[in-house]
Amino acid sequence: MRRIGVCCYALIPVFYNNRLAGVMEVSSKTEGQVDSELLSRLDVAVPLLAQMLQRSVDEFDARIKAIVKENFTSIQPAVEWKFNEAAWHFEEMQEQGENPPVIETIYFKDVYPCTGLSISAIPPSGGTEPCGRISKSSSTY
Repeated sequence: MRRIGVCCYALIPVFYNNRLAGVMEVSSKTEGQVDSELLSRLDVAVPLLAQMLQRSVDEFDARIKAIVKENFTSIQPAVEWKFNEAAWHFEEMQEQGENPPVIETIYFKDVYPCTGLSISAIPPSGGTEPCGRISKSSSTY
């Protein structure tokens, strides 16, 4: 920051309902401009800024969830992050004006579904297979 001439800098966390909503940066190229007096005057604006930041976060989350819901079937919470990431990329394409934006294909390398299966830690008779083999469960599916 010194290279671009900034000599005073403050990074202020902004909380909304005791949760971090964002940060506010204050900087100056003039010595002594960012001081305790300026920061105390900014305290009045911080609650409004926190509300705006939280609203922006909530709107972004709603857009991501809508994209996931529109483009994918129901998903397990353990892999939801991957679908949110794809939705975020889709949202970025829309904002950059790509027409039409395309949702990426989701895949997990070397991961196989285990629905209706259980993992057995008991080696089969003879002990030739390692523990942790996957076998069909007796439950219906």
